[in-house]
Amino acid sequence: MTAEEAMTVATPHAARLSGDLAPTGAEQRFIELTEGRPPDDVLVHDCLVWVVRFAAGPRWLELAVRDADGTVVRVERSRSFQARGPS
Repeated sequence: MTAEEAMTVATPHAARLSGDLAPTGAEQRFIELTEGRPPDDVLVHDCLVWVVRFAAGPRWLELAVRDADGTVVRVERSRSFQARGPS
């Protein structure tokens, strides 16, 4: 997957959360993902993702798109985004 492909995958997801955010770029990273819920056994594994960032002023949203299959596996929002909520 390329940065452009990751942005293409992430853009509709970001639009559902807030239509006024514009993509600002994508960066490839390894992140830790967990499977399961405590107190049961929880598996942690590293996952190669593209972190695609969207922003509007001080508000930002980052979506982690798994490189292997294009699945959005994590969403992180700025505090100002959470306080204001989706537009």
